[in-house]
Amino acid sequence: MVTKRSVFEPESKESVAREYLETGCSMRELCAKHDVNISSVSRWVNIYRKYGKEGLIKLGIKGPF
Repeated sequence: MVTKRSVFEPESKESVAREYLETGCSMRELCAKHDVNISSVSRWVNIYRKYGKEGLIKLGIKGPF
């Protein structure tokens, strides 16, 4: 069975990353709430911490910077 990859807009990635950083919610809780893989959330949070929103926009183009 092949599953289709979800595509998340930079605004959605930023929202999830900010929610994690600002609320203290666990990554597992966020993953369940937003139906996202934990490795994706972890990557978005790390990129957001290092580059801000700009990094998440470029992530969809060619990776973070």
